[in-house]
Amino acid sequence: MLGGELMVAGQPVESTLDGMGDIFLIEVGPDGVIKRGFIFGGAGWARVQALAFGPEGTMALVGAFAGDMTFGAGGPTITGGSQ
Repeated sequence: MLGGELMVAGQPVESTLDGMGDIFLIEVGPDGVIKRGFIFGGAGWARVQALAFGPEGTMALVGAFAGDMTFGAGGPTITGGSQ
């Protein structure tokens, strides 16, 4: 997604990142309410290549990006070329 707002389960989710594309990872409960969500992105492009779910709500995401990448609000930023 290119910055802006995305509707998920009737609820707006907004990215303030202004790169070429951001990654949204959102968990929606059986009642249709967003339980948690993460936005990853930066100045370049980003894409998900695989996503796995483990026990007790754990998740693993594998992907690629170019430029700088910020992992969620307050999360670490990785600086560099393509990763």
